[in-house]
Amino acid sequence: MQIYPARVSTGSRGPFSDDYQDSYHGPLGALAQARAIFLAQCHLPEAWRNQACHTIIETGFGLGTNFLATWHAWRADPARCQRLHFLSIERHPVPLPALAQAHAREPVLAPLAQLLRANLPPPLAGLHRLSFEQGRVQLSLLYGDGAAALAELDASADTVFLDGFAPDRNPVLWQPDVLLQLARLARPGARLASWCSAGHVRRGLVASGFEVLRTPGPAGKFEILQGIRQHSAPPAISASKVSAVPERAVPERTLPSAAAQTALVLGAGVAGTAITEALVERGWQVDLLDSAGGPASGASGNPAGVVRPLWSRDDNPPTRLTRAAFLFAIRRWAGLGTVAAPARRHPGWHPTGVLQLAADAAQAAQWAESLDTQDWPAEWVQWLEPAQVERRSGHPTSHGGLLFALGGWAEPLRLCSEALLRATGPRLRCHWQTVVHQLTRDEGSGDWLALAHDGRVLARAAHVVICTGAGRDDPRVAAMAPGPDGQTGPSSHFTPEGWRPLQALRGEILQANAAASSATPTGLVVCGDGYVSPDGSGGWSIGATYDRTGPLSLTAAGIAENQERLARLHGHTPLAEAGLANVAPVHAGRVAWRSVAADRLPVVGPDPVQSGCWHLRAFASRGLVWSPLMAEALACQMNGEPSPLMRSHQALVDPARPVLRQRRARLPGHQ
Repeated sequence: MQIYPARVSTGSRGPFSDDYQDSYHGPLGALAQARAIFLAQCHLPEAWRNQACHTIIETGFGLGTNFLATWHAWRADPARCQRLHFLSIERHPVPLPALAQAHAREPVLAPLAQLLRANLPPPLAGLHRLSFEQGRVQLSLLYGDGAAALAELDASADTVFLDGFAPDRNPVLWQPDVLLQLARLARPGARLASWCSAGHVRRGLVASGFEVLRTPGPAGKFEILQGIRQHSAPPAISASKVSAVPERAVPERTLPSAAAQTALVLGAGVAGTAITEALVERGWQVDLLDSAGGPASGASGNPAGVVRPLWSRDDNPPTRLTRAAFLFAIRRWAGLGTVAAPARRHPGWHPTGVLQLAADAAQAAQWAESLDTQDWPAEWVQWLEPAQVERRSGHPTSHGGLLFALGGWAEPLRLCSEALLRATGPRLRCHWQTVVHQLTRDEGSGDWLALAHDGRVLARAAHVVICTGAGRDDPRVAAMAPGPDGQTGPSSHFTPEGWRPLQALRGEILQANAAASSATPTGLVVCGDGYVSPDGSGGWSIGATYDRTGPLSLTAAGIAENQERLARLHGHTPLAEAGLANVAPVHAGRVAWRSVAADRLPVVGPDPVQSGCWHLRAFASRGLVWSPLMAEALACQMNGEPSPLMRSHQALVDPARPVLRQRRARLPGHQ
């Protein structure tokens, strides 16, 4: 779905939608309307007081005033909930200049409105998670339309804001399918408010499972609507009306008790350190175990990693999932800032831009044609002709390329170390140089136990998160001896049941020294068949090979392959000529083993069989892109919070996805 920004003009009452021929708010004003209709009718802030988490779902983000008013009320409430989730859908995002003009009419919201505008995503379809107040306020903004958008949300709402343009101007947001989706998302007892009290809306809400009541409205509004979600289940939603997402049998989301908020995390790469930070931020007690002496010793230990989205001509589901992960990662590393302090970019993140070169004239023509027919925002992707490529990269080429201006490169070790630094405290215990030979359950407490080779208990917790690599397939891992109960080691226990073992693929990189890179005209990352990227040493990283076997040291074949890759990507630039002359300009290199699933997508979520066991792994070559969003998604699952993933995207990475695909194949109309 293409997302087109709203066309906004200034009417007599403020912002006016040229698309829907309606005002964004009534004569009362945006902030006063938000407070009088939505907050007051839903008993906020009283309803969230002393709660661990409170979730609000809204139809029609518009100017963002309902969110800003809610956030403002949350900040002012000393008994506020620990975490506030606000989920909203929007078909036509309001452009930033129009937003700034509208927000200027409500000066009391100015600091929050400025932070919101600074972190809004480009107008790209999908679910965008924005984090404020050190993660305590989360905005999940889904750019999509009506019931189809709501069907992609995975949440249990305490409050519902039924908003949007008038039913005769935008009937899509008031259809029965929308109201059914709201009933699906609202927990029993959830409160609903709307400025619209039209008869067909009231009847639709009642049919969906809400008890509704008309109440006198504020100035300029005769009556408004409030409702309560009844305890009975809503009517079934036709599969043809929502996205065909196969269902996993899971209980209703509930927050775990404090005693259950303990976890073992196995592996301290980009996945393990990210989930450690996310859980500690939520108040969990975490034991992090790794066989090395510190973080990022395995595939996460390369000096640099390219951070770019996946792009495809058909914008298929894996492409859209990668886009969501990419946008979440760069937004997190850019630094959100606070009301009192400006944003600070993560020192390990370098937003230089990424250029992806076309391999030949045919591919160049296909890419250019696709971009002509799809109206992508320029800040997301743009086509560069050969002359433009040479100006941007210093690389003469006969073909053009795609420029991802928001991309760049990152230093994995710094990202991992900073994540652990932020999590450091009484809730985190790091166990370095610790090899886990077996996982088992305590029959009495049900806790997970991490055992050493001699049966000693290394650590225990109610949950375990597997962030390790490919187990026995990884030559760095010694053969696993049977545990004290005669069971085999991690290669069986650490893989979801019913899966083939994860594949280990060897990657070899070269590093060009700073002297060789000094004549390089730009810091732009260049990709094609492989990549050439700046790295943290002041030089350049070139890679990477994909091998099924090989040693943990550089090989002559690998060096030659990467030198050829450098020549293809940087032509006859001084860097390429220095790298091709001999091996002398190459001062270092590295070999690591990637953990890869058969479909090349991550494995994220609960184990299909073992309760309390979770997977966060198989990131292949995109660990930097995947880890922030996938860790956030898993932490939300474990903590009973709304997911930052659309339901169709969660199905793509679910550890049970072989079974889910079989169920999907049986859905009516599936091809």
